[in-house]
Amino acid sequence: MDSDDVSQKRSQRKNLLSLSDYIGDDDLEFSILTFFGVFDSISNVPIKTLGNLNRHVRRKRDEFRENKVRPLQKKVDKELEKIKGRVTDKVDKLQKKWVDGSMIRTRDKVAFVLGVGNVFFSALLIGMSPQHLHVWYSVQILYFMPLRYITYHRKGMHYFIADLCYWVNMMLLVYLWIFPSSKFLFVSTYFLSFGSLSWAIIAWKNSLVFHSMDKVTSLFIHIFPPTVLHTIIHIVPTDYTYKRFPVLEELTHIDIFPAFIATSITYFIWQALYYIFIQVRRREKISAGRPTSFTWLLKSYSNTWIGRLILKLPEPTRPFAFMAIQYIYTLITMTPCPWWYSHKKFSTIFLSSLFAWSVWNGASYYVDVFGRRFQKELEELRREVSTYENFNVLYPSKVDLMVSDDSFLNSSKDK
Repeated sequence: MDSDDVSQKRSQRKNLLSLSDYIGDDDLEFSILTFFGVFDSISNVPIKTLGNLNRHVRRKRDEFRENKVRPLQKKVDKELEKIKGRVTDKVDKLQKKWVDGSMIRTRDKVAFVLGVGNVFFSALLIGMSPQHLHVWYSVQILYFMPLRYITYHRKGMHYFIADLCYWVNMMLLVYLWIFPSSKFLFVSTYFLSFGSLSWAIIAWKNSLVFHSMDKVTSLFIHIFPPTVLHTIIHIVPTDYTYKRFPVLEELTHIDIFPAFIATSITYFIWQALYYIFIQVRRREKISAGRPTSFTWLLKSYSNTWIGRLILKLPEPTRPFAFMAIQYIYTLITMTPCPWWYSHKKFSTIFLSSLFAWSVWNGASYYVDVFGRRFQKELEELRREVSTYENFNVLYPSKVDLMVSDDSFLNSSKDK
């Protein structure tokens, strides 16, 4: 061994001894082993051990996929199938409504054409041949009244046929074709027609909806009697009127108090018949839920002060309170009737205002009710489709990435 090598080894040993004075012999041995031996440890690991480690990681991945990811994916697929089913059912129902509604749409179109034609023909008749309007009214009521009874009977609403408005229409028919010379019948019919019957267009919210036979019938029952009487009194030539309806020749004006008495008599006759045949003899069916005008008005105006006042009364006395309020309402609405009878201009304004009100209600129905109903169904279908798309595009894609994202392990295996 050369002297230079011996001196170099002595120098290294001296340095190690001096370093051991600071960190200790044991720490020095561990540091050297950690720093210089880690590479030897990695290089000395057998290839078989690395393969076992790789297989262990892949087995854990497969176990995680089977125990965690697969159930989650099945759950998502199940929810997707439910959403797909709901969307499919919704589309099928919408398509079925569209197909099945073809007949209904045809019926509505026919009703719309007839409704517009009725308004046009009635206005044309008033202008060209007003002496025949009462004939046109009588022909129509022979159609509308049976239709109303059949329709309401199917719905369980046929007790409404006994209301005052139908009673007034019967009185008008009796006057027109049986007792045209009866002053008592004419005055009471006129006051009830221009009174509670006309104002019911506002109270019952009648609307001119041409494709709805029910709404057209309701408007016809309330607005045609005063229109017929207005035409006979103010538009039909007097030579025909005095011959066909002789009572009008002597009625240059109407005194309000005798008219109130005559009208009250006919009103109380109807009220007594209504109470006996509806309120008494049909009490059990009404209690079981069959609607009447009283129950409908009480429900509709339950939040008003009149409704709250009636609801505070004992239940057996409520019909009598309703009768009293209805009679007072009838008297109030009849108060301007002498004015309508004596002044053509104001009578025309009154009837035109009522008709305009019904047209406004019809416009509100088309825009608000009918339009919003279609919009609601469309928005509901859009929500179903949007929910399906969110699940199908966003959430399953994340699950697929979790299942298929093994690029790192595959790359490790290839290496």
